[in-house]
Amino acid sequence: MISKKEIAAICLNGVAAAAKKYKKWSGGVSLRSAPENFTHIILAEYLANKLGKNCTWSKLITLEEKPKDLIQASGCPIKIKMSRRIERGRIDISVWDKKEMPWLIIEVKRHSGHKSINDDVKRIRTLFKGCPSIKAGFIVVVTQANEAETLRKRFGMMAKESKTKKEGISFLNGMTTKKGIARQTCAMCFVVNRGENTP
Repeated sequence: MISKKEIAAICLNGVAAAAKKYKKWSGGVSLRSAPENFTHIILAEYLANKLGKNCTWSKLITLEEKPKDLIQASGCPIKIKMSRRIERGRIDISVWDKKEMPWLIIEVKRHSGHKSINDDVKRIRTLFKGCPSIKAGFIVVVTQANEAETLRKRFGMMAKESKTKKEGISFLNGMTTKKGIARQTCAMCFVVNRGENTP
């Protein structure tokens, strides 16, 4: 069985692959400026290639699943209460096992404040209640700043606010914004484990 640390590393490498592709297409523009669904698709393709080669238990990867559909697929007999905001949201990437049960869920986000992933954490924890087959959730955040130290502090605050665990960091260097300003662009993977407190 693959570890959470290995999944986090695959996610970060997939985002790095997306950053490299977008940089090539755009003439050096940061992945932070790309549409989020671009990163979703490149990361899902990267996951499919890596998991397909290294795992005997992973079968499917899907995009934009509704939480209620994942709960239904898990066969949970308990009716789970969800806020309208959580119910209307979509899970960016879902990894399914050989029994076609949801196994991992992955969200990809742009940083927009220290509390910017809290809603995603709540959605994942709600899914834990209705999907016993889901082992963990991962949130990959792409952000940029003038200094690398600013990015490290920012991610520390996000982990504290969301009560998640930081698992790996990837500096996507040599990037510029659409306005041609050179900045540090970085991705961090946060792991949401079962049994931890909701922010």
